[in-house]
Amino acid sequence: MTIILATGNKHKIQEFQSMLEGKEGKGTKVYAYNDFIESFHIYEHGKDFRENAVLKLQAIYQALYKRYSQQPHTLLQAPIALLAEDSGLCVQALNGEPGIYSARYAHYKHFVSTAQNSTDKQNLQCLIEQMKHISPNMPTPAFFIAHIALIVVQHLPLPPLKQCQIEHFEGILHGEVIDEARGEKGFGYDPIFIPNENNPLRKTLAEFEPSAKNAISHRKKALYECCKSLFQKFI
Repeated sequence: MTIILATGNKHKIQEFQSMLEGKEGKGTKVYAYNDFIESFHIYEHGKDFRENAVLKLQAIYQALYKRYSQQPHTLLQAPIALLAEDSGLCVQALNGEPGIYSARYAHYKHFVSTAQNSTDKQNLQCLIEQMKHISPNMPTPAFFIAHIALIVVQHLPLPPLKQCQIEHFEGILHGEVIDEARGEKGFGYDPIFIPNENNPLRKTLAEFEPSAKNAISHRKKALYECCKSLFQKFI
């Protein structure tokens, strides 16, 4: 099986690859979409994570279809699973922010164009500033959420998008956020998020070893459900 991830985020690609390692995923090849086509920006204007995942999935599928429906590619071997994921951190005390703006939160809060992402450092600092305003020095309930949209192509050439069925999978990791960064591992908001699961020492995700983080992550949970569906079909 060939799995194509609709992301150019190297951290997400590394997480997906490590999560797919195991007996069920043996022989599965994982690629980023820009292994096949040039990277391009997708304006994520959906109202929630599900809509944004679908926007990414459809845009990248259409680009692949345009490029390879008539001209085969040596790496494209059926069955193909194209996965698009949208994820973020939601803080209840901030009315769900950063939410769908998690990757561009600093731009969003400072009234800069949200068409482009702000950096992880900018986003983290922006959220820390917001936390200091609402609950200084107090952990605040929050959760990470990941939504995966999936298209499976069983035979080549690629069919038109309108002939494809989109499946959906979701994972949530509950915890708390703090207003001081701790830890050097992970990325994004990991240094201020304390997960509830398997965490007696109340570490932030940035203090977790990558394997321990992957075992409980929201992305892992969504991917587990997605892969369970895939492996039941093809393995």
